[in-house]
Amino acid sequence: MPDVANECLNEWLKIRSKQPSPLFSRIFRGGHIMVEKPLSESAITLILKERLSIARQKGAPPHDLRRTFATRLIEDGNALVKVQRAMGHANDCSVRSVLRKGLKNNDPKIRI
Repeated sequence: MPDVANECLNEWLKIRSKQPSPLFSRIFRGGHIMVEKPLSESAITLILKERLSIARQKGAPPHDLRRTFATRLIEDGNALVKVQRAMGHANDCSVRSVLRKGLKNNDPKIRI
């Protein structure tokens, strides 16, 4: 993870609290954080659209974030079972499907 992203994530974790809960929670206009409630799919879609627009990039569905996450973990040499757990999948078939769509080239070092 880039240093700036790591710094931002650590700052967010200080604000959000350390109790077990979704990583990204709902934040109300007054600044109240509802730690036990994850961001909704529509909220994630809206945030992604806004950020892509700012970056002048074409649209991408939120699932692309999961695919990129899994692909980068595998490309960095992580075991499939670790990627499976990180993504919350019960078996590796779903992860394999995601990876087939996400891997850009058939790197012989990467076996799925």
